[in-house]
Amino acid sequence: MASRKSKTTKKRSPTGRPERFTPAQVIAALETSAGLICAAARKLRCSHSTVIDYIDKHPEIATRLDEIVEETLDFAEASLLQLMRDSKSPTVQLNASIFYLRTKGKKRGYVVSAEVTGKDGGPIETNNKQTLDLSNLSTEELAVLEQAAMVGLAKANVHRTH
Repeated sequence: MASRKSKTTKKRSPTGRPERFTPAQVIAALETSAGLICAAARKLRCSHSTVIDYIDKHPEIATRLDEIVEETLDFAEASLLQLMRDSKSPTVQLNASIFYLRTKGKKRGYVVSAEVTGKDGGPIETNNKQTLDLSNLSTEELAVLEQAAMVGLAKANVHRTH
């Protein structure tokens, strides 16, 4: 008697259903979409959550996705540097240079910051003083409120000691 062959040769997922795609197919879609999940999903004709599931289930896909993202960042940086060097428009060159310095030149002091002060350069005044009227609460409600306050104090003390 001949042995019976399985009707499907696809790898099965933990739920028992055969997987629709191989890791190589998902990686190829991610490569052609520069690591953009939704674009890869469109190429595979599936939902973005399906692609995310494959990334979560297959470490080789996650590793390759990280590499693809780094390659895309390198390409974007190279494009920005090319604009800084070769653009015929001084405005484009200036904007590209400013963007580069703000993102890559932080160690040299090229940061955008805003100093916020109160009146005449003094501290900012806050007026968060509110009075709560607890006289209308029942004994049970007061007990719940007290318990919540105790839990909050305990958490504050734990954070303070660590």
